Amino acid sequence: MIVVHHSDGATNKAFDFTYGTAKITIILLPAMGTRAILYKKFADSLKTAGFNVIAMDWRGSGHSSVRPGGKVNFGYERLIFDVKDLVEQAELHYPSTTKIIIGHSLGGQIAALFASRFSRLVSSIILITSCNVYYKGWRGKEQLKVFLAGCTFYRLANLYGYFPGHKIGFAGNEARMVMKDWCSNALTGKYNLSESAFNYDEALHNLSIPVLALSVKEDKMATYTSVINLVNKFPTAPLEHMHLDEITLNVSPLNHFNWLKKPHALAKLISEWLSSSLPKSI
Repeated sequence: MIVVHHSDGATNKAFDFTYGTAKITIILLPAMGTRAILYKKFADSLKTAGFNVIAMDWRGSGHSSVRPGGKVNFGYERLIFDVKDLVEQAELHYPSTTKIIIGHSLGGQIAALFASRFSRLVSSIILITSCNVYYKGWRGKEQLKVFLAGCTFYRLANLYGYFPGHKIGFAGNEARMVMKDWCSNALTGKYNLSESAFNYDEALHNLSIPVLALSVKEDKMATYTSVINLVNKFPTAPLEHMHLDEITLNVSPLNHFNWLKKPHALAKLISEWLSSSLPKSI
């Protein structure tokens, strides 16, 4: 494991899957409320494809030294800077390798926000079932559910001192400000982050590195429309969007999470895309 030290004194540990002579190091960012260790099969598949892979739990869970509560609060901005610390640590361990971020769900949103602000640190981003959670990306009852979640999740987090995701069956136990930022995005579609003066929506608009966005059929947590709502935020980036099915990924049934059970086909697809989208010198 790699120990990551953050500027506020918090620490975390990252799983290190080393290929050895790889020219590309992948930073793998989990979904909200999901431990990094659950991506081990996926990381092993990427390693077999010839990449170094580093995966870290989100602040507040797993190997993180802090837990959300009354005296511990943070939002997307802190997560973005945690990713910066992780990328810089990856450079120390794998100097001069090309850095790629793969983000699943929330991990993809944070990857895009990070890349929009620190594009010099990363060569490409790959978004797996990542969406803009703006409620209009859903229809009917599902749209109402997302709207009501946007109206209530932050209030619930304030009531408890943290968001009790384990109790209500959505995400994990999250910091109040994380849910404030999630709810803001759900209700407005914009990324006006707590305690940040940086204009992320403008930065996303100017994003220019290659992006691969992957959505899957029958995904109620990241619908086709909600994924498009995210990638539409970076119109100047070289972008490829693939809408995948059970046959392509050899996973049935296919949804937001269970591709992790058999990730080999997805790892192969990603490897092929990187080979075609990055400069041949890499």
